[in-house]
Amino acid sequence: MFFVEKLKKTLKHPVPKQLYYGPRKHSIVLSQMGTQFSDLNDHQHSKGCADSPTCSCTAGNETIKHYFLDCPEHINCREALLLELNKILPPHTRVSWEILIFGLEDCDLQVNIDLLNIVHQYMQNTNRF
Repeated sequence: MFFVEKLKKTLKHPVPKQLYYGPRKHSIVLSQMGTQFSDLNDHQHSKGCADSPTCSCTAGNETIKHYFLDCPEHINCREALLLELNKILPPHTRVSWEILIFGLEDCDLQVNIDLLNIVHQYMQNTNRF
């Protein structure tokens, strides 16, 4: 069996189609986040590749949720992210890190591409990756 076929069977989520759009670098990072193999300190620490899971802000572990939704170092970028997301997401959608990584299953591809572009802009603005 080929590596890609084995990988697809082990993933909890199928590879979102929207990851094939936009800058490849950011799509790769999002895929790494979704598989817990990113450069976030929490992921690196769990693999023995970082001394600490703590974010450089020292306000908590650098998890996916922390990076996107909690880190005080990215507050201005986050405000812009949430403002743009509110323009495209269905009303009363609660933004979670899962939505930012995997998209919304009940929305069409174009909404998910738009969502991904907003996430890519956030990643570029934070200069974390």
